[in-house]
Amino acid sequence: MDSKDVAIRRIRKRKKLNKQWQVYLFVNLILLLVWGLSGGGYFWPIWVIVFWGLSLAWEQWRFDHPEKAITEQEIQDELSRM
Repeated sequence: MDSKDVAIRRIRKRKKLNKQWQVYLFVNLILLLVWGLSGGGYFWPIWVIVFWGLSLAWEQWRFDHPEKAITEQEIQDELSRM
């Protein structure tokens, strides 16, 4: 795969992540509105906010810190340990 293909894949992934963050914010605003209009009380939206947010943050971190390709030196080092 050449660098142009990799760049295109990263652009698509970035756009997908941005869309997921937008949906996350929109849905959580609706949940907060429902919670508030239902009289408040126990703050149940926290479960969605935290766990969905952690999942998205993990995906964002993986996008921002991609795995490095395995080098020939690493292969040789592993073979010598076997």
